[in-house]
Amino acid sequence: MRNQRNTAEGWCLIHQLIRCIVYAKNKQTAITQARSNLQELTSSGEPYDYFVTFEEDEPTNGVAGKDRFGDRPPAVEADSEKGQELVEEGWESQKEAYEKALEKIENFFESTDDAMDIVETTQDGLIRHQMMKLGRYRGYPVFFYDHYCSGLTTRDDLDSALEAPNSENQKIWIVPADVHF
Repeated sequence: MRNQRNTAEGWCLIHQLIRCIVYAKNKQTAITQARSNLQELTSSGEPYDYFVTFEEDEPTNGVAGKDRFGDRPPAVEADSEKGQELVEEGWESQKEAYEKALEKIENFFESTDDAMDIVETTQDGLIRHQMMKLGRYRGYPVFFYDHYCSGLTTRDDLDSALEAPNSENQKIWIVPADVHF
């Protein structure tokens, strides 16, 4: 269930551990770029209300960031062992979120003889909400955002973002963040 603590899957209550993929010359510039992207994702309260990064001086009030998801690096190079770990962990979480939504949709349609029942029912936790999840480009269940703050919803999108940056002097960084929705 989503209301149980599950840090391996990247979510806990109404928190989600996302990853920003940014291009920068150094770690501090990567964090700055990611924070700018996170501001965009939270400025209107949609799709997220607020974010917490994993910098040492980031206040968490005991409910976010390290207090919720444990120690995470503030930024790592994507091609490092820890970077690859963050990518694979996030991708598995994203796939699982999509699979759960799809399973609920499939179960709904298997349990009805009339597809139009969707118009009249609230069965199985708002089936339309599950359908909406599958089409989202921002917010849960999207666990990755690229340098331009676009949600990455396919493995091809993710792999493209992890390819060479736009400049020879830049590296590809993964910056994890705890977001609240």
